[in-house]
Amino acid sequence: MKDVLKCYDHMETVERSGKKGRYFWRRVFVRSVFAAIEGACECLRRQAFTAEVNKVPKQIFLAKLSVLAGETYYVTSKGEIRAQPLRIRFLDHVLLSLKSYAEAQGVRYRTSKGKHWQRIQKALQVRHRITHPKRLTELTISKAEIGDVDFAFKWFSNELGCIMREKGTKLPTLL
Repeated sequence: MKDVLKCYDHMETVERSGKKGRYFWRRVFVRSVFAAIEGACECLRRQAFTAEVNKVPKQIFLAKLSVLAGETYYVTSKGEIRAQPLRIRFLDHVLLSLKSYAEAQGVRYRTSKGKHWQRIQKALQVRHRITHPKRLTELTISKAEIGDVDFAFKWFSNELGCIMREKGTKLPTLL
């Protein structure tokens, strides 16, 4: 998460100085935001998986365990069961990770999409566009788009912070 803040600071320094490279640093910032969120979600989902596995004497929901493990299964032409990585859309993965982590921590707080969900979706579209560009112009990121990406990062950090605060951790509010 600190890398995201460093990228943001560097991007802002380049913006204020008028030096060349602002679009480069905007792309670096976008990538760092989504890499940080994805990495955090993997960690949260793994912790939720461990908590679910530790319910052994109690009832375990196998489908939930499978999803938290990041696996799905199929049957081969020989009738054998094989595992394969589960593909979850990015924002669905974010919501699953936050919800599952909150449940694993035993807190009541639940993430909701809220009235600003469209900004988060727009931010993700920017990430997709610069990661898989079809035209050179798609690598240009506007200041408004940076605002959406920054909002998505703060939203995620705040959602995670709400869960951790309910658990008793003292954290500053970002939004």
